[in-house]
Parts: sequence; structure tokens; C-alpha cells
Amino acid sequence: MKFRIKYFVSAFLTLTLLLGWVTPAYAADIVSITPNSVVNDVANTITVAGNGFDNTATVLLDGSALATTFLNDQTLTATVPAGIAAGVPHTITVTMTGGPLVTSLPLTVTAPIPTNTP
Repeated sequence: MKFRIKYFVSAFLTLTLLLGWVTPAYAADIVSITPNSVVNDVANTITVAGNGFDNTATVLLDGSALATTFLNDQTLTATVPAGIAAGVPHTITVTMTGGPLVTSLPLTVTAPIPTNTP
């Protein structure tokens, strides 16, 4: 009996590997950024929604770490500091212990609209 079980388990593992029956590890990704446009005269809090975040997740703006709060495996918040250059493309990514996520999304930064004072 032990002989048959050993070969059954071995055959099952071989088929599992060959046919891809093993569920792959869940890949983390970024789904959205809210808001996706900020004004650069004040610090702004953005919410990064996605999947598979862990408590080591850090939001990056153009590769530089932002102050990040892990809320849950689908939500992070981060503070975009005042003074970020307006009118140039910016990229939001997330990094975790396993490395940076493949997904990135654009963040638009604008200058404040001047007000006319009489």
C-alpha cells in the first residue's frame, strides 16, 4: 500500500506542475490614484488603491519615497509635498519588501491659478 501511495503522490505532483494546477502567488498592483491631479502650493494626500499591498508598502513619486500609511491590502495613503514641479510628467509607483510593483500611474501636478486682487 505504501508503494502505491508514494507513486500516486509523485504522479499527482508531476501533473500539478505540468498542467499548472498550482495557483500562482497573488500579484500586487496599483488600480487607481485619487485624486490623480494635485496643486503644488500645498501638501496633498493621495489615496492609492490596488491589490496585494502589505504593511511594508511605500508609495514612490518619481522613485522617491513619500510618507505612506498602510490602511489595508487594497488601500494606501501618501503625502505629496508642496513644491513639486508643475507641468512635467510624474509617476506614482509602490514598492514593498519583494521589490517595486510593475504597475505605475501618472500624477498630474499643476501650479495654483493666480487670483486677481483689486
